[in-house]
Amino acid sequence: MIGGTPPGLGTLLLRLIPLGSRRAEVEADLLELFGERATSRGLRYARLRYYGDVLSLWRTRQAPVKHPPVIGSRGALLREVGQDLSYALRL
Repeated sequence: MIGGTPPGLGTLLLRLIPLGSRRAEVEADLLELFGERATSRGLRYARLRYYGDVLSLWRTRQAPVKHPPVIGSRGALLREVGQDLSYALRL
């Protein structure tokens, strides 16, 4: 890896996620991605994306929605737009 390591806070947050038997695989994948990004786009970019990757793992650990919205409702459309904006900001 050229010029750095993943941010310590991101690594700590990653360790707190209950990944079970997949932990080693996920950590290795994130470390590999970090190295590729640091080499191609710079250390700052790689660190920001590392945080984004870890936070996206936290988000996927949330409980599923008990009652999915009705397709075509205005509320569902607004929720989807909000989720898309949230995703775009993370990137």
